[in-house]
Amino acid sequence: MKNIRTTAQLAFRVFVRPLFPVLQSVVFALGLDRNPKEREAFLLGRLKDGVSLAQAREHLLRHGFFDNPVAYTDPGQVLSLRRLSDEHPDHQYHIRIFNDGE
Repeated sequence: MKNIRTTAQLAFRVFVRPLFPVLQSVVFALGLDRNPKEREAFLLGRLKDGVSLAQAREHLLRHGFFDNPVAYTDPGQVLSLRRLSDEHPDHQYHIRIFNDGE
């Protein structure tokens, strides 16, 4: 399996990932999540003017990022990609892009 380097990552991929969409829907339906109208406050920057979402996605994919559907989806989110850290196998970088370019 691609992008799996530790036993914890393998266990997550096999046991949690298949159930995540259902569990997330249940959490939302029961109102157990934080305010779904707010996005997390971790702004690092904005897309440069003239750079499309497709261009940003291709750039990130070329630099080792990959799709990973197991992540909380913030309102307005249009792209979510991850990259595993080379130095720390259990750490990752998670980049989200929103419909306003943030």
